[in-house]
Amino acid sequence: MITRQASIIIDRPVWQVFEELIDTKNQPRWDTGLLEACLVPEGPVRVGTRITEVRKFMGRISENTGEVIECEPNTKITRKSVDMPMTVLGTVTFSATSCGTIVNWRWDLQFKGLFVLAGPMIANSMKKGSETSLHGLKDLLESRVIEAFELQE
Repeated sequence: MITRQASIIIDRPVWQVFEELIDTKNQPRWDTGLLEACLVPEGPVRVGTRITEVRKFMGRISENTGEVIECEPNTKITRKSVDMPMTVLGTVTFSATSCGTIVNWRWDLQFKGLFVLAGPMIANSMKKGSETSLHGLKDLLESRVIEAFELQE
């Protein structure tokens, strides 16, 4: 198994960061690799929700589905792949600090067959993509603070 992590501090309250991260309609605004996503069933994300994503990854377009296996609002969400040639377990945790919210994104990857050879390269690409996405989320949420402040003046 290979594990990779990416973390960031976002100057927004935990509930706001959590809500933005699980909102698949807005996710392409901050997750640059994501082209589209859909939920089954539609509605609030909860344990059992399946999220199918179409994304650009390592120069290719792929469609993958993950199932939410843990969902603790404002604390943690975990998804597990259901249709990939490897097992991907992704967990995002949220912690309040005096500076806002610490978001930690952890990937546990179990490769099979020929993917074992490419595992470290895939894991490193996922880490880089996660870091880019988290910075996009930070930029989006923190720019809203500025917009709200400017509207009040």
